[in-house]
Amino acid sequence: MEKNVLSRSPHIALYPSLLKGSAGRWSCAWYEYSSATEPAPSDIWIAHSADGNQWGEPIKVSGGVSYNNGPSLQQTPRGLLLAWHSWRPPGKEPFQLGGDINNIWFSQSADGQKWSAPWMAFPKRKNTEYASLASDAHQGLWLAFFHRDTNEIQLSRSLDQGRTWEEPWVVAPSPSKTPDLCFHNEHLYLTYITQGALRIARSRDGDARHWETFFELPGAYQRPKINGLGDQLYLTTHSTAWGSFRRKWRLQLEENTLKLRIKPSNRAGDQFWALNALQMRGTSGEENVRFGPAPESGKEEIVVTATSPLYGTAGNPSYGFDHPVQEKLRLHGSPITRSLVCADEPRVFSWKKEPGIYELELTYSSWVSPTPAPDFQLNGKILAEEATTPELEHCLLLELSLQGQLLSETVFPLGAEGNQNRPSKVMGASTAEARVAWTSFGQERVQTMIAPLATLRQG
Repeated sequence: MEKNVLSRSPHIALYPSLLKGSAGRWSCAWYEYSSATEPAPSDIWIAHSADGNQWGEPIKVSGGVSYNNGPSLQQTPRGLLLAWHSWRPPGKEPFQLGGDINNIWFSQSADGQKWSAPWMAFPKRKNTEYASLASDAHQGLWLAFFHRDTNEIQLSRSLDQGRTWEEPWVVAPSPSKTPDLCFHNEHLYLTYITQGALRIARSRDGDARHWETFFELPGAYQRPKINGLGDQLYLTTHSTAWGSFRRKWRLQLEENTLKLRIKPSNRAGDQFWALNALQMRGTSGEENVRFGPAPESGKEEIVVTATSPLYGTAGNPSYGFDHPVQEKLRLHGSPITRSLVCADEPRVFSWKKEPGIYELELTYSSWVSPTPAPDFQLNGKILAEEATTPELEHCLLLELSLQGQLLSETVFPLGAEGNQNRPSKVMGASTAEARVAWTSFGQERVQTMIAPLATLRQG
């Protein structure tokens, strides 16, 4: 399949936003971690192309030490407008939320090369994320976003090309997340994730105060994108497999100590291993160890923390391992899967147990990509996996009629190794020249890929 690698940096590059702008020029924005090995401070980058095949040198748009995410590009009469959100303030760990800069930012450029100083859309409204921009046929500029405090999707309109915005209003009630917006055939279309389904809503009036459900696809999908070309709508999304995983083994313990060795895979950005919990079942019963910040009172798990380790003295940062590890708290997941310990080097966890036959269940998290998993050894022996290998994420292209009928469904890219996710909108003046960008988790790098729509349909 014909495809182009846009981000040439060795750093982790994610979440492309593709645009066919004025004078036929292509632009693609993405966010890129400042590290090649872990989620570190990140910035928004952009590159341009005259033909969608050969791309110029990337240009950094955002500045400063921050964590910038989720770019959305839009053409305006003044040039290019780029929106994104900063969802972790400087000094916070990569998976922690907090501070007062979790908000949507804008930057504008007349030529795509020099960008204005960023400004916030809603300085007094915190925890606004995942911006999506769309222009209508009447010089109006629309912004949909996720409001984390309420789990709602809200909408606002600007009549001065993004400098000021109307007071936002709710267009998708809780629980809803990751919106994307487009204007086509005199309608605004909004796609988002809600209650185990992907939904498309369509506005029923010019001021977008009233909406109707246009299409719904049940299933575990993430980050949908929508655009209209001719007499069709094109929806892109990806399956979801990122998160925590469980592996089980049946083993005979001949010693009085279980020693579990964990080593990161060091592939596709996974230079860290991350462990959530251990569970041992034997003739004497069941025992659990949960790693990370202490749970709420009343929980039964044994908790391993920096101030109360399972073994050793209080304040020992080893958490029961042979060398220090880090403790982190992720934004999403259950109380157990949110908390974890991790390290970028092999570690051995020791657990005193009586000899006997046990069933060991291990809960671990993907660092950046779920495959390949960390290497596990138990008392010097490699553990053969009894559970199924985590399913890889893949991108999905849906073609819809303007009446909401599903015309075709295509999985892409076929035959790829590693996760393929975060697809952009289908962009182009026609289906013949249309292209799609997405994030590819290769064996050694995480980067942005671009391919013509025609080649995706062919597989």
